[in-house]
Amino acid sequence: MTYLLEARGLTRKFGGVVALDNLDLAVVPNEIIGLIGPNGSGKTTFFNVVTGIYGAHGGSITFDGADITRASSPAVYHAGISRTFQRSRLSLPLSIFDNIMIGNHKRLNQGLWFNLIRRGEFKREFRPTMARRARSSKYSSRSSPSGCSSLSADCR
Repeated sequence: MTYLLEARGLTRKFGGVVALDNLDLAVVPNEIIGLIGPNGSGKTTFFNVVTGIYGAHGGSITFDGADITRASSPAVYHAGISRTFQRSRLSLPLSIFDNIMIGNHKRLNQGLWFNLIRRGEFKREFRPTMARRARSSKYSSRSSPSGCSSLSADCR
């Protein structure tokens, strides 16, 4: 089986504390998984190691077939992995659409500021792309709790 993200034997230590101890995890394309556990169990450490914020002390990480174990955060981002931090109010005054576009700026044609300032024009250009992705997703029949599964008026 081909994995989109795979961690094998992933280990990260902080002094005498072993935060990740030979973790094995695999995610196939189009799979949605949850990583749960009590405080201090290594969930955030895992994401920090995968995204290059912390280095692994052992094991390997591959993403889309490429070894990213020793990659820097910018290199991991350019490979296609990004993360958010636990600061949900960072862009509170912005709409749902604008918050999504901030996180998706790598894939924008004109650049973040152009697309935020010229929102109407950008939405008209971006809407067909979103519709194609929704049709191709195996989860497209599920609607989001907020009703924003498309770029409807509710998502502005």
